[in-house]
Amino acid sequence: MEHIKKFKELIEKEQFVKAHEILEPFWLEYKKIGDKQKASFYKALINGPTSIALILKNRSTRAKTITWEAFKRYEGQIDTFSKNEKELFLEVIKLIEQKHSEVI
Repeated sequence: MEHIKKFKELIEKEQFVKAHEILEPFWLEYKKIGDKQKASFYKALINGPTSIALILKNRSTRAKTITWEAFKRYEGQIDTFSKNEKELFLEVIKLIEQKHSEVI
């Protein structure tokens, strides 16, 4: 779960593009091995900081609709993880939502 801790740290530092890059290999790996639920979860999670980065680059129309809505899809996939993983993910999700509300 070190990658999630690093992801969270980058979001705290508002390094949203770098945060995206941390999780992308995990999303691609789950996709490659056919674990659709975890791949979907990671893809959704990646869209949170991507949405914020787009808003900060004044590309907010897409960020407020397509990308942010894609982030919200994590809700249907989070239960595929263990309790400890889920708790960390929920902390990260709360942080992403907080950062998002600060920029909109």
